[in-house]
Amino acid sequence: MTDENFFIGVKIGILEWEWEWEFYTKIWLPFIASYCYIPLGERRVNVGRRGLTLPQRGYISCIGYHPMQDELIRFTLKGLNYLLNKARRISKESPIFAPKAISRKEKHTMPSNPAILLETQYLPSVQYLSKFLKHPQVWIEGHEHYTKGSYRNRCYIAAANGPLLLSIPLQGGKNQQQDIRAVQISYETNWASEHWTSIKSAYGSSPYFEHYGPELERFYKKKQARLFDFNTALLKWILKKLKLEVAINVTTAYEHRLNSDTEDWRNAISPKAQKRRDDPCFEAKYYPQVFESKHGFLPNLSILDLLFCAGPQAVLLLEESIT
Repeated sequence: MTDENFFIGVKIGILEWEWEWEFYTKIWLPFIASYCYIPLGERRVNVGRRGLTLPQRGYISCIGYHPMQDELIRFTLKGLNYLLNKARRISKESPIFAPKAISRKEKHTMPSNPAILLETQYLPSVQYLSKFLKHPQVWIEGHEHYTKGSYRNRCYIAAANGPLLLSIPLQGGKNQQQDIRAVQISYETNWASEHWTSIKSAYGSSPYFEHYGPELERFYKKKQARLFDFNTALLKWILKKLKLEVAINVTTAYEHRLNSDTEDWRNAISPKAQKRRDDPCFEAKYYPQVFESKHGFLPNLSILDLLFCAGPQAVLLLEESIT
């Protein structure tokens, strides 16, 4: 690949509670440095061999375009020092940095979309969390009967040997036809320790495990009696880590048919292909994964995979996944 055949765009941003500043630049990339330091005003971003150290609520993403192959290529962040230095030199002649302010509330709330109704899920998928960005109001079904073979008590993570199923055992068998809020977790086996060990083994070397891991571990050290409460506590934590100010609304009664202002997505995001609904509004976006060299990119796993691998950039990838 020669310099003339490769063009790269760099997108840099700093997230605040209510506002997002985005800066774009396009410059040629002749080589990739092994280490770089990036100043962003008074904030600093260090990119080294061990990964990325971000300022408060910050992100950096890098996507390249190869015109000879007519395809987008994602790159590591090691060459951004050269890119930005050259960008600053060019910017003296022409303002290639174009800042714009976007209200995060505006961006994450789309009045044209109706509300959505979902069932409770254990460490839900990327697709599930994308609904919290797309819809202005999200409801969780609190008066359904438990359904076996669903994501209500299971999830998939990316482990060394490929996708790994984590399943929470329940008291009284499968609890089929039992009220979802009455379903109790079984502690006859030490499943919580097993799940945490699997998560730590899968993501211990990920860029953001040290950032999110200690907080997540606390959920597995405290025994939660009911599945619905455990899932809800985890979901609230996930939304907080994604910095999504979305209220979790729980239904007060079961309705077979919903009004036109609410989309019914109960049982639509399922591990079973015959029950899974096609979703034209979601397309999983690529991000580097821990065991990608062994298994390739594994899309739409538990949101934990995206959080541990992408960190503060996770919410941006969620936004990009909405089509």
